[in-house]
Amino acid sequence: MSISKVELADGGWVSAFICDAIGLEDDKEITSLGGWRGYLATI
Repeated sequence: MSISKVELADGGWVSAFICDAIGLEDDKEITSLGGWRGYLATI
């Protein structure tokens, strides 16, 4: 996660948190576990 500028539909620009896919290749999908706490319960 980082802070960057994003363009709004009206053409304005604001600072916002962004996420990019760098480093996600080896990540584990935990959505089906209900989130972080559900994942922690499995390890």
